[in-house]
Amino acid sequence: MAPVPATITVNFIANYAGTHRIAYRSGGAGPYSFVTTPCVGGGTPCSGTIAITVDNETCDNVVYDGYVQATCEDEESVNGRIPFTVTFSPNPTCDAFSITCNEVGGCDPIPALGNDCNGDPFPSLLGFEQDDVFWVCSGSTPTPPTGYVVTALTRDELCCYDCEQVTFAASGGSARIVYIDCATKVLTDTTLADGDDATVCVVAGAYYVGTNGTVSAPVACP
Repeated sequence: MAPVPATITVNFIANYAGTHRIAYRSGGAGPYSFVTTPCVGGGTPCSGTIAITVDNETCDNVVYDGYVQATCEDEESVNGRIPFTVTFSPNPTCDAFSITCNEVGGCDPIPALGNDCNGDPFPSLLGFEQDDVFWVCSGSTPTPPTGYVVTALTRDELCCYDCEQVTFAASGGSARIVYIDCATKVLTDTTLADGDDATVCVVAGAYYVGTNGTVSAPVACP
């Protein structure tokens, strides 16, 4: 997470000569906050600025709504309100990619894949069977060997900041698990021994579970 200051400039036509209140909130519910701005009135343009905090390293859009109203009107009155809505769309530096083995007979191990969101090299990975899929988070497009297909994903398809806690388990033999740690964005390729399990906070939906492996229903990370 990397919160940064930002502003919303609200432009409107003021008929009233005097102070106007600009009410605003996020999420479409709860009480409004207010700033005020002076206006010449008489049907001339006026504007006011709202200070907010935003975070590009997130998954979801944030909607701000509110209204402009001359302060000669009571706050509880709806007379003369000019509504507005503004949407902040985050632009994360850490993007999600799916990587699919598209080779008949399976794909070779991956000695190098590029860098993760921390700028560190991805770990080397074992090979995958045809049609197996795993996921990575990176600031640039991964570069696996021939036989793999890389697909860039939108935030709606998979977001590297959307976390869930799951428990991986192996039963009937060892199980390979490949997942992204949600806190560190580090890619992990590990093998659980038969009967072992591991509870981790992962990027939601971004894990590969091999033969003999199971994954629990996700819950919120602590």
